[in-house]
Amino acid sequence: MKKHSSDRAPAAIGPYSQAISTGKLIYTSGVIPIVPETGALAGATIEAQTEQTLKNLSNLLEDNGSSLKKVIKTTVFIKDMRDFKRVNDVYATFFEDPYPARSCVEVARLPKDVKIEIEAIAERTESRTTTARNTKSAKAAAAASDGLTEGAAVSAEETKKAVKKTTSKKTTAKKTSSKKTE
Repeated sequence: MKKHSSDRAPAAIGPYSQAISTGKLIYTSGVIPIVPETGALAGATIEAQTEQTLKNLSNLLEDNGSSLKKVIKTTVFIKDMRDFKRVNDVYATFFEDPYPARSCVEVARLPKDVKIEIEAIAERTESRTTTARNTKSAKAAAAASDGLTEGAAVSAEETKKAVKKTTSKKTTAKKTSSKKTE
């Protein structure tokens, strides 16, 4: 398991993580309609709060290798089920068909007395560019610690592989010739 967070989503207000990933899945905690830059509630209407909640959710996912397009399931907690249609109207502007699976439940009260909270489960993918950049950076860091340039580190790595392969072939050849002389 790996802990994830984002400065572009409200910070956790208790002993929990904004998100946790395991394998290729990321699980978010409930996200509420707090503007991260100010800490203020995003409007009094259910529409304004739904929009901010989904922006926060999107930011949290994007900052951690996912996106709303990768969401598999959401759970929506609303304070008043009479807001269901208005929540759906805003929700539909953030997701595309095929929509994620979803549960929506009315609750008596939410943190900070907000009107909505949404949690999600999404696929988490890293782009090849990010992976390549991380691999290249790791090789460069290893090279720097050994006093080599990045190119030399790659060449040294390739040399090690070639030596290992050649040594393996020699060992196999010796074993074969030993059997013939016996």
